[in-house]
Amino acid sequence: MSEYDNISAALNRKNPELIISPGYSHAAVAMIIHIKEDEKEPSILFIERALHPKDPWSGNIGFPGGRVEQGDTDYNQTAIRETEEELGFNLNSAKYLGRLSDVGGSHLAIAVSCFVYGIEGKIPEFKINKREVQDIFWLPVNYILNPKHCSTHKFHFADENLESPCIKLPMSDKPVLWGLTYKLVMDFIRTIQ
Repeated sequence: MSEYDNISAALNRKNPELIISPGYSHAAVAMIIHIKEDEKEPSILFIERALHPKDPWSGNIGFPGGRVEQGDTDYNQTAIRETEEELGFNLNSAKYLGRLSDVGGSHLAIAVSCFVYGIEGKIPEFKINKREVQDIFWLPVNYILNPKHCSTHKFHFADENLESPCIKLPMSDKPVLWGLTYKLVMDFIRTIQ
């Protein structure tokens, strides 16, 4: 079995918890992983969202994806459509590995579904839509697991000062990895270990 097969088996052993609530809007994202031939640990593709004053996730680190739109046949289709719009990459050319449990916003009524795909072989050249994505980068799972990169992110929301666990990134010009994306990443790592 390949490492991709091992990850797919781990994801499919788990029965993902889904958020089905009329009070929530729904979004879907794609976690794209790549495993180099000489390694067993996957690297995860992250995007840095473009800056938009009306976007609550403006400038944050995340995965390609977005809100479910009329015409999307299911949440995975949303992730596929959004990935193509944001990165110019068709996920149908990648290997579908499984899905994670949905995560809900702590302060906004949104549920996010995450679908995991593996890129086997050479990484394609992405065509970044700069209106939606400022930058992309890969981060190895073993970097995320290193305790010296773990920290706390302080933020202000609805007149409150709050804290959230986060991962400090190796690039000084990037914000921390936190929030819904952090929750999805940690769920993925727990599932495959």
